[in-house]
Amino acid sequence: MVHGRRRRQPDDRRTCGGAVEPPGPPQVAVVGPFSGRGAEAGERVASAVKMAVEEVNAAGGIHGTKVEVIIGDDEGVPEKSTLVAQRMADDPAVLG
Repeated sequence: MVHGRRRRQPDDRRTCGGAVEPPGPPQVAVVGPFSGRGAEAGERVASAVKMAVEEVNAAGGIHGTKVEVIIGDDEGVPEKSTLVAQRMADDPAVLG
């Protein structure tokens, strides 16, 4: 501590305003069936999300940073969907 303040550590991602910077570019996760019986529907959903992200990026992204799409394949299996979604939710870079 210096003068009652915590010393800034090299891995501290706080900005001067106190906000925490994400570890990388913002990401939007899409979890669905991209293989298996529901693959066609999953691909349509992913396509729509990608189009929306392209629009956001064309307008400058989020705070000037391009957004990325992360695809999680649950193979149309509900139990896998929960695991894939949890993995995405645990990643601080993913917007959801």
